[in-house]
Amino acid sequence: MDSRAVHLLLEDTPPARDLAARLPLQVELEDRMGAASVAELPEALVTPDGSAACGFTTGDVVYWADTGELAIIHSGALDGESLRGATRLGTVTDGLRVLDGITHATPAALRVKEGTS
Repeated sequence: MDSRAVHLLLEDTPPARDLAARLPLQVELEDRMGAASVAELPEALVTPDGSAACGFTTGDVVYWADTGELAIIHSGALDGESLRGATRLGTVTDGLRVLDGITHATPAALRVKEGTS
């Protein structure tokens, strides 16, 4: 596995399928308060109106339609939190350690886990 690759297992939802269709995707991940790594996507994902998610855990991949940002939760500080306006897309299967210690924009490749899309 490439040292800066993050492999994802995506859910079977419209926004997750939209993301899967764009993978592999190069993004710049930035740390947000030591709890998540966030990247702006080049184009908005298809999302249902009024989407909200809850019960996030370390390794979850979420998307905010209002900002066009994708976030990977990498700290237990957000475990069980409900993040307003966020849609859960899936989980990281490999590469979560790539996010450890990110303090500035870091290039990474998002890839779908083999056998999923």
